[in-house]
Amino acid sequence: MKYCKSVAIGLLFPLLLMLSGCTSFMDLSATQSLYKGAQYQGAYESLLLESPSLLKKQGPIIVNYDLGILAHLSGNYKESNTYFNESERLIWESYTESVS
Repeated sequence: MKYCKSVAIGLLFPLLLMLSGCTSFMDLSATQSLYKGAQYQGAYESLLLESPSLLKKQGPIIVNYDLGILAHLSGNYKESNTYFNESERLIWESYTESVS
């Protein structure tokens, strides 16, 4: 049980930062309200509707990460894994290694 709480807190903190801090120029109040009310499926669906405009403003890594967290909290584990895997792939694709 402690492990589940630790994982949930570890996942929620970055999501709250991203939803509240990085998107001040976008109106995500519907998604935030649903999330704060523990209506994770609704928050997930709301964020899915906003994802095309979010992709332009935040990029696919953050959008996929946010969708992955909300999908996980909604019990959509297969979709969650898909979003997390895509974010990880994009991070590794963007990562450059020094040859020296």
